[in-house]
Amino acid sequence: MDTITIGIPTYRRPDSLVKLLKHLESSEDFTRKNTEICIINDSGSEYEDSYKCKISPYLDSNKLNIRYLSNSENIGYPKTFIRLFKECKTDFLLLMADDDLMVSEHLNEILEFINEFEPDICSTQYFRGDHMYRGKIQTRKVKYSEFQQCNGHAPGVIYKVKNALEFLPDIEKRIHQQCSVASTYPQALLCIYLLLKNNHCWFLAYPLVERGDDMPSLIKDPEGNHYSSVASRIRQIADYDNFILSLPESEERNIILNSSRASALVRLFNASAELNERMQKRYGHKPRPGLAKRISGAFKKQVKLRLKVRNADISTGNLQKA
Repeated sequence: MDTITIGIPTYRRPDSLVKLLKHLESSEDFTRKNTEICIINDSGSEYEDSYKCKISPYLDSNKLNIRYLSNSENIGYPKTFIRLFKECKTDFLLLMADDDLMVSEHLNEILEFINEFEPDICSTQYFRGDHMYRGKIQTRKVKYSEFQQCNGHAPGVIYKVKNALEFLPDIEKRIHQQCSVASTYPQALLCIYLLLKNNHCWFLAYPLVERGDDMPSLIKDPEGNHYSSVASRIRQIADYDNFILSLPESEERNIILNSSRASALVRLFNASAELNERMQKRYGHKPRPGLAKRISGAFKKQVKLRLKVRNADISTGNLQKA
């Protein structure tokens, strides 16, 4: 039986997908042994012929073991994310974006790690050029406060399929209820569930994915707002609160709650074009070096301080849901 499936949801990017498959086929470190590639095309039927024409040479490749599936209509990233787990026939699922490239030179070490330790989630290093966008320099367990750092950006994250399947029906239900977080960050909700159940999620200090074409994300919330917009970030704060407060109360849950609020508010700050425009007017066309970073850091400390003061209310259940 294959050990791992590389799950690739794709949406109207056949050329980027071809680059990824070509990259995998040409890699000396990547073989079809113990590895399956599952592609789910969420572009809709009108793009089916274009995809099949462009990737057909790789479907018959002796080196790549590809299973190609398609949704009859566009159902969106979160539902396609869930379908990847349901279609997966291996113990582990590695999520890839169709516009990224795999760094396969450490794939054997990564496979050895997941087979030995069987983590619920294994968050590898993701690089944008020379910058490590996600990951840690040491292999260690993920802290409760790091659920967003672990897999808020999902490409290169590995999931233990059996344990993930337990929680997918609830995430699917929340998608149908138009929960903005389930509709934009289903992987983050899954991470929260797994952390609270087993606390067996890991950062693995190996690079596995690097940025490829870096196409713009088209993920939107249920109201049609881009997931990174101010309007969507505001709704995400409330929906994160409602989701986390619906879970059984515990010290670990409250750590996740505090972290969620702090990081969500900072993301809202970063998304605020209006605030950026004010900074531009005040400090000129070139904002003072490091200013946004310093303000963001101070803002984050202030949020954490306020949450610390309110911890007593949280632990006694007196805090109202957002």
